[in-house]
Amino acid sequence: MGYYGNMTRTTVTLDDEKLEALRTLAAERGVSVSCLVREAIDEKLSKKLRPRERPRLSALGMGSSKDGPTAREMGDITPEIPPWR
Repeated sequence: MGYYGNMTRTTVTLDDEKLEALRTLAAERGVSVSCLVREAIDEKLSKKLRPRERPRLSALGMGSSKDGPTAREMGDITPEIPPWR
């Protein structure tokens, strides 16, 4: 958790189910709901601001490409990595 300096209060509208889930997670982690929201925003913005990196291929397959993309096509594919949370 980082230092946030000057902050401005804002309002976020959530349904009861999401708010309760946030409260439960905050209690489990011993932090405030505001802290969780700031962390989520920071994470989302850091992904948006981070330059896209091309994936490194660890191995190239040999053989027929009729069942899938060729090695050349694989260079243009960016895998979608699921969030860790």
